Amino acid sequence: MVSGAAGIDLVLLVIAADEGIMPQTKEHLHICSLLGITRGLVALTKIDLVEKDWLELVKSEITEFLHGSFLENAPIIPVSAVKQERLSDLIGAIDATAGQINEKTDDGIFRLPVDRVFTMKGFGTVVTGTLVSDRIKVGEEVQILPEGLISRIRGIQVHNQQVEEAWSGQRTAINLQGTEKSCINRGDVLVRPQTVWPSQRLDIFVEYLAANSKTLKTGRWCACTRGQVKLLPA
Repeated sequence: MVSGAAGIDLVLLVIAADEGIMPQTKEHLHICSLLGITRGLVALTKIDLVEKDWLELVKSEITEFLHGSFLENAPIIPVSAVKQERLSDLIGAIDATAGQINEKTDDGIFRLPVDRVFTMKGFGTVVTGTLVSDRIKVGEEVQILPEGLISRIRGIQVHNQQVEEAWSGQRTAINLQGTEKSCINRGDVLVRPQTVWPSQRLDIFVEYLAANSKTLKTGRWCACTRGQVKLLPA
């Protein structure tokens, strides 16, 4: 979920009226908080399966659950897909919330962390990821870090649609010309040549969720994609 949700600006938190807040509901809210998402709304689904009194109880539970989070003041829209109840209200609320979001700028250096790599018959190697900053066009050269391989963009897709250009925040699939799948790994990064260089050092900001029952101990080694990180006291 983390790789898929990275880069989004708006979250629709879906909670079933007949089940209420589930463990994955809490997990998804925490992940969205850690990703820095600041806007969203709640769809309270399956209202056709519960009585009115139970529905009010679940709404009250959700309001309490969201207190102190980025969704504290978000609208809660009860809906039923089966009976088509209040779906237009939900669509209107999504439009209204989306209208409050500023368009992303294309400042910064082009970076696309790879979260998936595969081969398509007739096309060759394809990588997917969320474009972190700037924009990229078909035909441009890219460098694959940390190996430093140079490739050229043969094609770009955004939400299964062929495009000539992708920009910051979009989930992007890039068809690379002349690069073997075996040369790229999840966690590699696409950049413009000679704009970013690999390093053996990095600064990390750790946000520890209050909901975590375990104490975070400094001095412990934590596994990461390409090695280990030691947590030191501030």
